[in-house]
Amino acid sequence: MRCLSKTFKSILLAGILAASSLEASPKAKAEAMSFYNLGQFQEAKERFLELSRANPQDPELNFYLGRSALEVKDYDTAIAAFDRVLMVDPAHARTRLEVARVYFERGYFELALKELDLVLSGKLPVNVRESVQSFRDRIEKGMSRHTWSAALLVGIEHDSNVNNDIGGKSFILPSLQLPLEGNTQKSDYNSYQGVILNHAYDIGERGGWAWESGLSAFNKSYFDQSANNLSLASLTTGPAYAHGSHKLSFPVSFDKIYLGSEGYVDVLSGGVKYKQAFSASWMGEAGILGRANDYVSKYRTRDSKEIFTYLGSKIALGEKNPWLFSLYVSYRDVNAKENIRTDVNLNEWSYKAELSKELWAKTRASVGYVRKESRYQDYDTLFLSKRDDSENRYELGLTYEISQKSLIGLSYANIHHRSNHGPFTYDKETLAAYYVWNFW
Repeated sequence: MRCLSKTFKSILLAGILAASSLEASPKAKAEAMSFYNLGQFQEAKERFLELSRANPQDPELNFYLGRSALEVKDYDTAIAAFDRVLMVDPAHARTRLEVARVYFERGYFELALKELDLVLSGKLPVNVRESVQSFRDRIEKGMSRHTWSAALLVGIEHDSNVNNDIGGKSFILPSLQLPLEGNTQKSDYNSYQGVILNHAYDIGERGGWAWESGLSAFNKSYFDQSANNLSLASLTTGPAYAHGSHKLSFPVSFDKIYLGSEGYVDVLSGGVKYKQAFSASWMGEAGILGRANDYVSKYRTRDSKEIFTYLGSKIALGEKNPWLFSLYVSYRDVNAKENIRTDVNLNEWSYKAELSKELWAKTRASVGYVRKESRYQDYDTLFLSKRDDSENRYELGLTYEISQKSLIGLSYANIHHRSNHGPFTYDKETLAAYYVWNFW
């Protein structure tokens, strides 16, 4: 009888503890969700894991456990959690999409396709079906040794100060104490077109080494100031190695640039680039490139060699309709081949930040800021000093996604360029409308 009494007490105590757990679970769940929404996925995973152990049949807890685990690349925990959701609701489309993501990231492309086919066999909103089909097409491309992509860009732009003139203001030439008048600003419209073709050949077996190549062309034609017309042709090729969330590439590029209707400069460059995805919402990249700038005979005194380095990161903040934030810093060290001019040797730092968000369906707005600081290394005898320039650029953008493969956009830039050498100080504004079509 005493044994029965002890057993009854144990059962009663367990019931009380279970009831306490159930009462506390809304608070614990809210805490776990707060970590998840803040992007602290490791902490969120641990909280959801505790909750899931106490409530193994709760599909919502298991779903967010799987999502958190996937963000920190804990694939085994993610799959186990998603499987528990599907045992309760085999037709849960969002969970199957996440399972497909796990398989895709682990390189199990056939299994990912099977999950996506199950999702596509059900009823889906049109926009969701397009996204799932696009993901499926992406996986099928990844299963081929050859991967192609191509895009077309067309647009029109208004430039308030085409020649970057000081705007009729006067400045002093220190060496002669002579006041001079700057040129009046000239505004103009231009139309521009660009095309990009990229190809990658998988040397290994779905990952590892690949050979990547890209061909691009760009043309900008002014309506009146034709001397500023710009044309560019660029070819890039080189090996790349990818493993998991890491990618290392060794590109070599050749660019040919025309100014007006004449040749201007040929640029040969090569270096190393590195990218890493720290999570599904955060990536970083860095690179170092060497460049040789060879100008046509008319501008031969500008020939130079330079080292260009950069470091940057992009992050998505929030789960639903996230803010996209990017931050980049770069440095150029330019050295003239012949020390004839005083405006070639320079050190230049550049900083860029951009924040964007989807305002409503298919419409995204962005705001950006660029700061550039250029320090010229040679003493200018006319201005009796070394030239120092700085530039602040403020950007606004708006895009509307017409389809999965095309969009239209507007961009605005307000630029303030300052220099201790008078004629190189200017302000300008640009406004552009454009269309982009990813046709391959």
